This record gives sequence, structure tokens and C-alpha cells, in this order.
Amino acid sequence: MLRSSFHMRHKRIREAESETSRTEVALLGSEAKIGKIEREIFHYDLSGVEETLGKLVKRLNVLESEENATLRKKLAEKEVLLDLTRMERDRAEKWLSESIWWNKGFYLEMVCKGAVPKPSSDDEGSERPRKMPKKSDEDEGPSDPRG
Repeated sequence: MLRSSFHMRHKRIREAESETSRTEVALLGSEAKIGKIEREIFHYDLSGVEETLGKLVKRLNVLESEENATLRKKLAEKEVLLDLTRMERDRAEKWLSESIWWNKGFYLEMVCKGAVPKPSSDDEGSERPRKMPKKSDEDEGPSDPRG
């Protein structure tokens, strides 16, 4: 009986070990399946993120390209305005120069006719004519708004 109980005990131990081994194998299989599923999920998540990032980069490139085109267009418009402003300034400077030349000629003609006093020697290089002395009331014609 001692032997039989020893065998029974030994048999139970082997069954327990066998059961433990089967449980360990099942656990290892489950862990492997879980690991595989985790890798698939991780890969799926990463591929989704990569795809989303790729779309985002493409969209940003399109927006940047559109913004660059808009900025280039605005720059071209400002360059045209600058050119027009320069042309207008040049035209105004030319007109002013011609006006000064004509006014100086007119002033010298009036000096020759005696309508205005001849400038003194220190004023001859001056651009502006000297003010005329006030005429008496009898000499005045229609009033001149320029003074």
C-alpha cells in the first residue's frame, strides 16, 4: 500500500506537472497571440499616423505654395506701384524744373521792362524774386490773389 500510495502520489505529481506544463504552454501561446495582436495594432496605428502625417505634409506644401504665389503676386503689384510712383515723381520734378525756368525767364523779362525792381547784386543768384514795394491806391489795378 505504501507503494501504491507512492505511485498514486507520483502519478498526481506528474499529472499536476503535466497540467502545469499545458497551462504554461497555453499561456505562452496566449502571450504570443497577444504580442502578435499588439504588434499589428502598433503597426496599424503607426501606419495610420504615417498616412495622416503624409497627408498633412502634402496639404502644408500646397498651402505654402499658394501662400508663396500670393506673396509673389503682391510683391509684383507693389513693384508696379513703386515704378508708377517713381514715374510720377520724375514727371513732377521735370514739371517743377520747367516751371522754375519759365518763372525765372518771366521775372527777368519783367525786370527788363521795369515792372519789377532789378535785384541787388547779392540777390542775383537767388531763386526767389524780392517783394515789390506797395503801390499807391491810384496805381492799383485789379487785386492779385497771390499778393
